[in-house]
Amino acid sequence: MKENGIIDLIDLPSKRVRVTLSESCRREIFGEAIKVAGSQQKLSAEIRVPQSYISNYLSGIFSPTLEVIWKIRRYLVNKGRGDIVWILRRPRAIRKLRAGRSPLGINFPHFPINFNNPMGAAFAMAFLGDGHIQRQKMRAEYTSFKSELLRAIIDLSIVLGNVDYYRGERRVIFPSIVGFILHYGLGLPTGNKMESDPRVPLFLFKSSKETIAAALKQIYDDEGSVSPSAIKLRLGKWVPFGQTDYSKPPRLLLDVKLLAESLGISVCEPHLSREFSVNSNTSQVWEMCICSRKNF
Repeated sequence: MKENGIIDLIDLPSKRVRVTLSESCRREIFGEAIKVAGSQQKLSAEIRVPQSYISNYLSGIFSPTLEVIWKIRRYLVNKGRGDIVWILRRPRAIRKLRAGRSPLGINFPHFPINFNNPMGAAFAMAFLGDGHIQRQKMRAEYTSFKSELLRAIIDLSIVLGNVDYYRGERRVIFPSIVGFILHYGLGLPTGNKMESDPRVPLFLFKSSKETIAAALKQIYDDEGSVSPSAIKLRLGKWVPFGQTDYSKPPRLLLDVKLLAESLGISVCEPHLSREFSVNSNTSQVWEMCICSRKNF
């Protein structure tokens, strides 16, 4: 998990992420490695990748995993030929980044990806609000009854690059590579957020006022409500069977309070609104209010 909000390729699981390189980038990286080794066969032995795979990667028939890229990187560095990372950072060097065998991914991704700005912070915060990351398939899904919020999350995704997505009537689904970036890069949880009790990405505590404001706007758009007397934020959590301490609010609620107060917004202490039992666990709903009109 990166505490500065800037995610690079090295932060992603190398065996599960595939990189489609531009032709010039592909030939430069693999061509240089083959030249240094003397042949595809010798390179295969050096980096322990089947020769047929190397041939297919060089011709563009298949896309290599990050693991293969890092093997070539180490090989060339050890041979005194320098680091190839600068090649990967050229504009449009990476044509597509995807997870596993899925054909969907991020076209021309913006690496390193910077979430420490208003658009990036809002996109990340959306998956602590009405969005979530699927536990098994790792797809990032955002659900809302408001079409303007669905349009907004698609617009915000440009912080990653040109992202493939599916839009339904009430949801937007992004491919697994987006879930990988949010989970492995920023530390956002997978599965049910009431169970994982997440926190905001740590970089937000050192961000600009504009970035913090964008993150707060997103979470209040997703989970907040407005009345003539208060702006309320409601979040839930599960208390596992047998746990005796019921008095702790969701950590996300406490983090939002700290962020709001860093902008000079006075926020009331969170309080338990209601609770009920679900499958031997206690489900709680906590509430926090901005009550003074000057803070609206």
